[in-house]
Amino acid sequence: MDIRHSQIKNTFENVFNRAGLEPFPASPLFSKDETVYFACATITPLKQFIKDNQINRGLYVHQPCLRLQTLNNPFKKTETYQFPGYFNMLGTLIPENQLISFQKSIADVFDRLGVSENELKIFAPITDIPIASELQKKYVVEFATKPDKYYRWTYGFKQNIAGIGLTFSIRQPDNSYRDIGQYVALLKDGKVIGAEFGFGIETFLAASEKLPNPYLAYSIAPALKENNIVQNFTSTDVISTVGALYSTGLTLQDSPSNNYKRILSRALNNLCFFSEQYRIGTPQIKDALYRFMNTEFNHPFGFDAFCIDYKEKRKNYFEDIKKRDDFIKNQQSLGQSPQRIAQRIQQLYPTLYHYERIRG
Repeated sequence: MDIRHSQIKNTFENVFNRAGLEPFPASPLFSKDETVYFACATITPLKQFIKDNQINRGLYVHQPCLRLQTLNNPFKKTETYQFPGYFNMLGTLIPENQLISFQKSIADVFDRLGVSENELKIFAPITDIPIASELQKKYVVEFATKPDKYYRWTYGFKQNIAGIGLTFSIRQPDNSYRDIGQYVALLKDGKVIGAEFGFGIETFLAASEKLPNPYLAYSIAPALKENNIVQNFTSTDVISTVGALYSTGLTLQDSPSNNYKRILSRALNNLCFFSEQYRIGTPQIKDALYRFMNTEFNHPFGFDAFCIDYKEKRKNYFEDIKKRDDFIKNQQSLGQSPQRIAQRIQQLYPTLYHYERIRG
């Protein structure tokens, strides 16, 4: 694990251990939760307590997370995603009777992480639920200055379970605020049954250190630097997503369903396009991914399988480029219209067509 992340994790766990919470094991990244493909928040391993309304003790957890919101196009130019797919999250779950008293522990962890009360701001809803009653004694709280949905959480339960909560933000040098985490009251049929508090390690690090490039807070950053790969959203997201996927044991030959195989195939296609578009060589890709997996997962498990799959995927990718280019020349010599050629390319080479639209 990245040493910077370990320091934040250790401080978080020490505070909540002293507060009487118990450690809870993280879910494997390849989660058994049928509502998601992969563990995507600290709530993932704790869902059963909420579903069964059995939140009778305080728990804390460190959860590696993988979200797929960027998978179809991590190369956007006009609308850049803020958060890469892979990240680490720290979180807690507490019973309803600790809703107010727990707020002092939240303040304690921010104090010990070096966040001053003058640089932290809270954005909260107007509600009868006392989720900010203690926090507002220490921090500035803005009430109802965001759209209502900003304060609402959903958890994918069939039961009537939802959340209403506040967010924590840290002031930056330009006086803007970066959101870092949340404190959410959990409701079942409208009644408070507990609360969750948490934040992403990388998001917190970027905001608290006021990094002008937030992607320097991710554990893959040193590996990218060593390989002369620009540290930005795209490189962070594309390479770390592939590394996270292979760390689970998934391969193109060994996936539990076609959906997982499609996810892995798209992630590898993204890596092929990334390598071609930005002229990043295979040795650089492999070294960066190996270093990332070794740092993040303490062992490059899955790396050899990645090398096999990536070699085959690159071979097919560049073979398809040649076939497509030959097809275009042939169709042009036959007098076919550009519109007709483009239509046939979309049908025959949908993957390349997808990336050409991105490139254009």
